Amino acid sequence: MLAPPPLSGCNTVRQPALHNNTGARTLERLKALRNSLECEANAFNVLDHRALNALTKGGFTMQDYLLLKNIGCKLGDAGFCTVNALATVTGYSFKRCQRKLAKHGREFRHGAGYPTQHEALKAFGYSSNRIYNSSLEVTRSGRLRTVGLNANQFAQKYNKGTYYVRFHGSINHVACLVDGVYNDWIDKKYRGKAPKFVVYEAYLITKKEK
Repeated sequence: MLAPPPLSGCNTVRQPALHNNTGARTLERLKALRNSLECEANAFNVLDHRALNALTKGGFTMQDYLLLKNIGCKLGDAGFCTVNALATVTGYSFKRCQRKLAKHGREFRHGAGYPTQHEALKAFGYSSNRIYNSSLEVTRSGRLRTVGLNANQFAQKYNKGTYYVRFHGSINHVACLVDGVYNDWIDKKYRGKAPKFVVYEAYLITKKEK
């Protein structure tokens, strides 16, 4: 009795073709991914180039918060509110401000204390002077809470000039306020409502005269 032809023989004939088709599809997907990444990189370079040239011949042009946020995310950074604030004040690129803060102690994907922020501002030729400080009170439960102006009230009162506004408690955050507008996610135009976070302290930022 003759044995049927081995099925393995059929598999060995068809399998390479299957592998070839799969390989071709994989190669196409890889090419598409590479092209996508190249487009992302090109878009990033354009964005960062615009940020770098935010100081125009006609004077200072403040960078938009969303522009800075997108660059920070593309760089894989996180907790970069201090970078946003520094870039808003100086007009320098996100990456340049990121490097400057790192030089003075900021860790990648982390926030930075005010001494680090102060030194970075100083390195770029800016001074910071504290003009507002909240107070603390003890609640009935025995906890401490910050008492003072909230972010919206502060912006209305200090509507001229540039400030570093710091928050502590419900959020640990710093935002740059320019002429009454926060260039930050806490601003009403990004959240749809006025920010009510209590201000911990605030610093007036000024450019040093040469």
